[in-house]
Amino acid sequence: MTSRGRRPADAPARPPTESRAMAPTPPRAEADASASATVTPTPPAAGADADASVGVTAASPGAGATSANTAAPPAEPRAPDADPGLRLVESERELVGAEARAMAAALQEPERRAAFQRLAAEADEGLIPPALLGDLERLLEIGLQSGRFRGRYGPGGETAMGRLLARTPSGSEVGRRVAAANAALAALRGQRLEQLSISPVGWASYTLQLQTDGYTLRLRLDPSGAHAESLEAGG
Repeated sequence: MTSRGRRPADAPARPPTESRAMAPTPPRAEADASASATVTPTPPAAGADADASVGVTAASPGAGATSANTAAPPAEPRAPDADPGLRLVESERELVGAEARAMAAALQEPERRAAFQRLAAEADEGLIPPALLGDLERLLEIGLQSGRFRGRYGPGGETAMGRLLARTPSGSEVGRRVAAANAALAALRGQRLEQLSISPVGWASYTLQLQTDGYTLRLRLDPSGAHAESLEAGG
């Protein structure tokens, strides 16, 4: 007989009840720091190696420093010379070089002789610098006015030197004056010419007066060229 309420020693044990829930284990205080939303770096202690903070905060560039991501401003282009000089073609080189050497040989003053010797050397190179343009102008004016160019090089050489003179600063100024005189003459187109006269006003200088039924034009003619002095309405 077995006593009531007691289980025999060889009876199997009952399994635990499955409906019993397990209570969650609270996180430990020393949980992994990666679960935290934000990590605030600890500033290095005073006197610590400055290299320790490189990975945390980039040092700000000092005044005048250039950022690696900022392109340096482009270098300003060099401005070309305002007056590089006067370039000569091959035929002009030969004539100017020969005439400059002849002029240098005829001069007694050392400085002037040296200037025309340098002019000859520059002519051989094909470019007359601004400092020698005045000497070139004088050389051309003497050769043209004296008839030397025509006598030595013929009409073609004289014409070539005349065109070269027109390209110099003084020759360009003469060209502008002639253009102004022609513009004044154009105002008389279609009118009846009533009077035409020339009068001297100085050495190698003259005034040409043209009177029409509508205008009176005065032109000054001298070695430097033609100048329109005045254009007045009324005959």
